Amino acid sequence: MDPANKQSSDDDILPHPESFVDCLLLLLRRLSQPPYSGLADVDSCITSALFVLFRACHINPQIWQQISKGPNLRELVQRFLVEDLRPVIRQCMSEAICTLCTEPPRISSGEFIHSFWPILSDIISNVQRLDPRSSHHLFHAAITVFEFLGVSGLQPTDLQIFYRDWSLQLRNHMVNEIVGQSTEDDVIIGFTRLLNRCIVLMHNQGIAMSSQLVDTWKSLLFPDCTFAPSTGSERIPCLHDVSRAELYKLTLELVENHQECLNQIAKFNSRLFPNDETLCDEHWVDRDRWLRAPTGLVGLQNLSNTCYLNSLLTQLFMNRSFLGFVLRLPVAHNDQMRRSSYCLKALFARMQYSFSKALEPRDLVESLRDFAGEPIDPHVQMDVDEFFNLLFDRLESEMPSTEHKSTFRSYYGGHLVQQVKSNECPHISERTEPFSAIQCDIKGKHTLQESLKAYVEGEIMEGVDNKYRCTTCDKLVDAVKRTCLKDIPDHLICHLKRFDFDLQTMHRSKINDRFEFPTKLDMRPYTIDHLSSMESNARCQSDHDVFELVGVLVHTGTAESGHYYSYIRDRLSPVENPIWLEYNDSEVSLFDPSTIPENCFGGGDNVSATGYVLSKSFSAYMLFYQRSSSLQKSHIPSDLDPEPPVPADLRREILKENEQLIKRYSMFSNDYVVFVSKLVQAQFRMPAHTIDNNSSGEDALRLGLRAFEQICSRIKDFPPCDELVSSILDLASRDEKCLKAFFQWASDSNVITTLIIDNPFQEIRRLFIRMLINAMDHLRRTNWLLYGISGTLDDDSDKPLLRKQTILYHVCRGFAEAWNGLQNSFKPWNDYFGFLIEICTWGEDEKDYMLKTGILKKLLEMIVVDSLPTTRRSDSKIENFVRLMNKPRVPLARPAELLSLLMSRCSPYVRTSNSEEARDKLRQDVRLPLTKYEEYCFRMTPPRSAPVLAVFLKLLETTGTVGSMERLTMHLLADETAPAEDELLEMLKNTLLGGISVEPAVHAAPYLRCLQGFVAATKSQSYATDIICKVSEEIPTIGMTGGVEHLQFFQYLWTLDQPGRKVRTHILQYIYQWAPALVVYHDGNVRDAAEDFICDVLFDHPQLPMEIIHQAKFDLANALFQFIRTKLPQNRQPLDENTFTPAMALLEKCREAVDKDEEEQFCSRIEELKSYIDRIVLEEEEDIDAVSDDWGGGSEFGSDTRDVNPTEEFRC
Repeated sequence: MDPANKQSSDDDILPHPESFVDCLLLLLRRLSQPPYSGLADVDSCITSALFVLFRACHINPQIWQQISKGPNLRELVQRFLVEDLRPVIRQCMSEAICTLCTEPPRISSGEFIHSFWPILSDIISNVQRLDPRSSHHLFHAAITVFEFLGVSGLQPTDLQIFYRDWSLQLRNHMVNEIVGQSTEDDVIIGFTRLLNRCIVLMHNQGIAMSSQLVDTWKSLLFPDCTFAPSTGSERIPCLHDVSRAELYKLTLELVENHQECLNQIAKFNSRLFPNDETLCDEHWVDRDRWLRAPTGLVGLQNLSNTCYLNSLLTQLFMNRSFLGFVLRLPVAHNDQMRRSSYCLKALFARMQYSFSKALEPRDLVESLRDFAGEPIDPHVQMDVDEFFNLLFDRLESEMPSTEHKSTFRSYYGGHLVQQVKSNECPHISERTEPFSAIQCDIKGKHTLQESLKAYVEGEIMEGVDNKYRCTTCDKLVDAVKRTCLKDIPDHLICHLKRFDFDLQTMHRSKINDRFEFPTKLDMRPYTIDHLSSMESNARCQSDHDVFELVGVLVHTGTAESGHYYSYIRDRLSPVENPIWLEYNDSEVSLFDPSTIPENCFGGGDNVSATGYVLSKSFSAYMLFYQRSSSLQKSHIPSDLDPEPPVPADLRREILKENEQLIKRYSMFSNDYVVFVSKLVQAQFRMPAHTIDNNSSGEDALRLGLRAFEQICSRIKDFPPCDELVSSILDLASRDEKCLKAFFQWASDSNVITTLIIDNPFQEIRRLFIRMLINAMDHLRRTNWLLYGISGTLDDDSDKPLLRKQTILYHVCRGFAEAWNGLQNSFKPWNDYFGFLIEICTWGEDEKDYMLKTGILKKLLEMIVVDSLPTTRRSDSKIENFVRLMNKPRVPLARPAELLSLLMSRCSPYVRTSNSEEARDKLRQDVRLPLTKYEEYCFRMTPPRSAPVLAVFLKLLETTGTVGSMERLTMHLLADETAPAEDELLEMLKNTLLGGISVEPAVHAAPYLRCLQGFVAATKSQSYATDIICKVSEEIPTIGMTGGVEHLQFFQYLWTLDQPGRKVRTHILQYIYQWAPALVVYHDGNVRDAAEDFICDVLFDHPQLPMEIIHQAKFDLANALFQFIRTKLPQNRQPLDENTFTPAMALLEKCREAVDKDEEEQFCSRIEELKSYIDRIVLEEEEDIDAVSDDWGGGSEFGSDTRDVNPTEEFRC
């Protein structure tokens, strides 16, 4: 359409734009004011009118000109974007502004933007007038307009002014967020996002920024103290993750390429971490359980069995007048005579002002004594009514004055009258007594009113033995004995007597009968005045004395065990719709009072599958009522006492605790750790020319390290942890200063203890070790002198570093100093020893440093701790290793590997050294000596034992160590300094040989593996012969287990082709001992493998002189004849026709080697043996059939014939 024609068309649609705008503005004014503002559909009318008004601006420019001139536009924005309380209206207005700025078809966007921005800028500059809970849409519009304003081109001076003003407004703004509630401060989020975009524009234009935003950041995120002296109240930092995340983003924009700001932020954050203690003592952090509940109230932690105390204290705390009385008590923290009163006062003050989710009442519990003068045991449950009497007795005795004592009694204490009234004369005997709770019988009663009626009706004293002696008449008369209420306090407690004692069973029982009680209770009928006036027909002065239910203390469980919790009415809530709360130890939540009958009356719960009605285990145990007139007073506003007072010193103490709690809560969040990680990354990206020579990123690195140590290490499966570790590694590898700072931290034994020894999370342990290994590998490649590679002799003045100044030394020393923590748990062992093993495999220098720092000594001590004298254990502080090393499944695989690696650098045959330092000076030698103490541990013999090595015994009895121990064995024998035979090698041989005589024989496997290595490496022919002989002698005794390992022993030794060793000769020399048991072994695989091995070495590929082979065949044949006839029946193994197939095949092969003159006799022996085999196999089968018949023939149960002697069974 032609523009001229389109303009004409628009004018035809809206021929009178002034009237159109005036009508819509008038309509909007009317709809936003009473009485129209209260109509049901007024919201949709306003949003429709706003839509039409601003949509018309797209159609006709004159409409926009009419709106924008004068106060119309400002009025619209102020009324519908700022002042209106309805989110839907504010959202509509915000979207209209954003649409006008982003979709202007007829008017340039600049005209809209320059019209709206002065208005929005002026509104947000008056920050005191903004509602922090309803400014979201205002700032959304302001941010949108500002972004387009920036695109259109803002002058640098304008940006600097915005940056300065918004930073100041943000810094001076008092945070309006509530602890435990999810409401966010829209003002903080809005200004933060505006500043974020402002900083981006300033960066793009190269405009320098001051660091004043750092102060803003501190005041909003981590103020120095939550107590503001100017206001006398807390200065709350931003609490919610959304607000804090925006501030973190703003900070990261600020520090980008700004080293001074980054250093300030990094140093400030580092100071948030305590120097001499940890940020949090817990190792399983759950920050969601730190802050008080959304109800705004604080619970009490259960110290073990203190639910009775918690449930009562919360009832007392929610009594506002009693709370005020306790907080006003003039008792001090150092007043030991009134210790319980002060502890209650301090506890109530913390419950009133603390931000914690729950508090420990430990101080109060420890201050109380029972009626016998003994301390209260928090592990023992107490009846809550009994505790109520105890607590009030102790508190009353500690009241500082008679006036305070009288006031204290008045809260829950009243008076009752014990009355005896004669039926035969006017005489009445009365005795007044105090009471604190009305004891209400529920057995046989259905309601509280019924119980109270019975309480005051009393009993009839009549009959010969039960009459009352009247003091006036001086004779026995019929009378009524009853208890009446005289003075009822404003706060009334009814104790429901749900526990009874059964005289027949002599046990307590709980009465779970249904017992109803009202929400409003008239106590007038139970007073002496009312009863007396009723009896005398006199007019009662007052018709009613109404009390309202304000608390129910519930018991769930049985008479012997159970749990207490409370339902409590909030006295400050509206009378017409009161709020009720459930206090259940640490948890405080809303409670629906309409469910009181269901949750508190007791009685039947439901019908079981058998048709019986089950009783509820939960029911009311104590009822708390408050006089209606007194309850009404708590709702009357008063300027005299707005809140219960707390002494200034106690208030400051609570505020400081709140500050620490909020700081800890904020730091243990994903957003904070992500912020720290990105701060470290920003330091890594910092251009080299901007970095201060005095601080090249060390502040940011130390901050990242502290965050990892004190935050990440205490949260399981923490997503930001990996990113932080990568950032730390990048920055640490950037330059030598950062790398030194990293190792100064990582080599600290306290850090190693925190992150490896005591840490329950495997992922954290492995991340720390990954950081350490990567950093060490980088340093080893880039600066080997600082790392600690050979050549840095202590006495060499030409070298720049002493060994104790190297990184490798400090790391090894840190791990050595953390060693004793290993005796607390097995959890860190694999990670701790895995790191040391990894470093050891890098080279001899690493082993030397571990030897220098005493790791070998500590390792040997740990392994032989059972054999060490008690004094030695005590001196080394390793007593707990005894308990740990005697547990099942000790994870010694990695300690064994580490021992093997370190011992490969040492020789036990070299003269011992006096100390690790003296040995370190000999590190240029091929083999280093052991210290005297190391040798003492290595040669240690278990108490009351043969001369064997305790080190080998301990390690070989554990799974997974055999490979390391085999290598250690071979090293000890193959060492160039090792003699052919000596006392140590003799002990080692005896140790290994002693281990093959075990039941079951399969447990001999690790000893056999080490013996293989021993034979392969020994320089002594007699040792090798002795070992082959002893193992051969042991095989006939192995029974049903171990055949595979024993056969592999000989197969491995046969492969050793060493000239002059005669190993193969000795294997064949003893074939008569080891072969028979293996070729008739119960496992067919072992039999076949043994047959194949023997055939290979004797018949198929003989590699020894024929006289030796011929003798071995002869010995084997005789051994088989004898073993099958004499030894095999003793083994009691299951037999069948396949058991003897390999043996008979070998005998047939041996027959070929028999001389012709002996062949006939040999064949005869074979035939006799076959007959014998057929007979015993038949006996075995008949024995199995007989056992099956005993089980009824068709039984599906199997039988075990291994314990039956088939020959004896057949003869019977």
